Formats: sequence, structure tokens, C-alpha cells
Amino acid sequence: MDCIHPRQDQEQFEQVVPLYIDPGTCIDCGARVPECPVTAIFPLQDVPDNWREDIDKSADRFNLSVQDYQAKWNEPGKTQ
Repeated sequence: MDCIHPRQDQEQFEQVVPLYIDPGTCIDCGARVPECPVTAIFPLQDVPDNWREDIDKSADRFNLSVQDYQAKWNEPGKTQ
């Protein structure tokens, strides 16, 4: 994510936690779609198949406890 995170061609890319959209507050209006410099935001019906799992992962970051998130996704991404 060039706007905040290192680009994919930079060393730190793999260590940075990506940004997440809270599906509980997102109204799927598409306002952020043109703002994303790496074309990573889509209206729900247009999410590519290979990114569908990320919808659940984003929701879990906001809805699960740290322990439950880490157990489900087997990664330490969520810290609070």
C-alpha cells in the first residue's frame, strides 16, 4: 500500500500489517475505491475470488478478541 505502507518491492513490506476496513461501519458506498493507490478496495460484489477470505479476516480483526483472532488465523496480526 503505497499511501502508508512500504511498497511490495521494499524490504519492510512483509513485516507491515495491512490496513483493514471495518465491515460493521463500512456502508459499501464505494467512496474509498478511487482513493486507493494500489486498487485494493472493491465494492463487496466486485471483490476478486482470491481476496474473498480477506473479508472474513477483516471482520474478525474488529469482532474477535486478540486470542481468538490469533487462534483462528494463526498469525499475530491483531494486537488489541
